[in-house]
This record gives sequence, structure tokens and C-alpha cells, in this order.
Amino acid sequence: MTLAKEFLLFVLSLGILIQCVRGVLNGDIYRYSTSLVLPARVTLRSNNVAFCDGVAISTKLILTSASCLIDNSITYLRNPSSISVTIVDEELKDLNKATRYEISEMFYHKNFTINNKLLPRKDIAVLKLVDSFKNINQNRMKDERLSNNPLNINDTVFMYGLKSGINSISSQDLLKVYMTIQSPETCAESLRVNLDCKQLCAIVKSGKELFRRDRGAAVFIDNKIAGIISHM
Repeated sequence: MTLAKEFLLFVLSLGILIQCVRGVLNGDIYRYSTSLVLPARVTLRSNNVAFCDGVAISTKLILTSASCLIDNSITYLRNPSSISVTIVDEELKDLNKATRYEISEMFYHKNFTINNKLLPRKDIAVLKLVDSFKNINQNRMKDERLSNNPLNINDTVFMYGLKSGINSISSQDLLKVYMTIQSPETCAESLRVNLDCKQLCAIVKSGKELFRRDRGAAVFIDNKIAGIISHM
């Protein structure tokens, strides 16, 4: 998939952490405030080049897509030591001054696979940091930030990200886009493939766009994490 007038896949977390490209190109301006506390979005980097995203769920853990962690051969997992993360909020101020956090371990779903149509199954993973996040609102990294409510057809979810999704250059604003949950039949017809029972698909509302590197980023409902973007 390329830009997001196409369908996006994401795997529901269902409040169960292990079981279940940054770059909003056209969206609404999102302003962080103390009354609108969302889990912190992070950028995954290799050799300082952004390649995927994730979301902080504790001071040392990041939830992301397992398909972010495979190399170009779609066979081997990346070495944790080759990955670092930055917090998107800090990138808005000055990317060069954003703290780089190193990864010590990777945990991914034991049944994670990618089929011959490049559709991930059980596409969920957790990264553990060497050192804890610093200078970040602790309310943004609590387990209760995971939604326990199942999503239904026509529910609206949203995500937020940076405008520049092609390289590591940051924009000055966070942007927010809304997506609508589709029926399995609509998804199968549009994607020409059947989804896993733990996967849903959504379509971005007209006039808004995402970039492919949004994979691994969280989508939200009622300001809680509802799922992880898993499109390839």
C-alpha cells in the first residue's frame, strides 16, 4: 500500500499486550494539552533513519508492529542494538536534540507470520529500552491507556503524527487523522485477502492522507490505544 486513501490494517490489542512511518501528509492540526493526554508516539530509527513508529506503554516498553522488526529479506529480525527510538514530541522542538533511546530486547507474538501476499498475522511486538524515558508525563505511559472495549463497524478511530514522513526531517506541527472501521466483507473485497480474526481495517476520511511509514503507530478511541497499524 502507498498513501492512505487505500485501506490500512491494524491489529487490535484488546488490552492484552502480547496477544493480539510516521507521516500524516494531510490532516487536522493536533495540539497536545494537559486535558488531552495521549500515549507518547515514538519513532523507530536505524542508523538515525526513521523506518517505523510505535507507542510508549510504560517508562521502558514500546508497543509496535512486529513487521517493523524484520529486515528487507522478510526473513530475519533486526538486531535490537541497531534500533533506537525518539519521542515525536521532542522531534517537534529540535530533532538533533531529541534523546535517542537504545533497545535492549524485542518480544514479538510467537505466531507472527507474513503470508505470500505480504499480509502480516499476529503483527504485534514490544521493545524494551536500555534506559527509561525521561522528562515525559507519566500519565502517558500507563497500562490503562489500552482500551478494553471491542471496536465495531463504523466506529471512528484516530491517529496523530508528523507531516514529514519521507525522511528524518520533522515538521513543526502534529497532525491528526480519523479513520472509520469497515466490515470484514468490505475489507476482503478491497484488499483481495481475508483478514486474521484479530485484525480490522479502516479507511481514512476523504481528503486526509497517511504515509506508509505509519506502520507500528497506535490508533486511538476515547484517547486510549485501540490498535496498532500493520499495513505493508
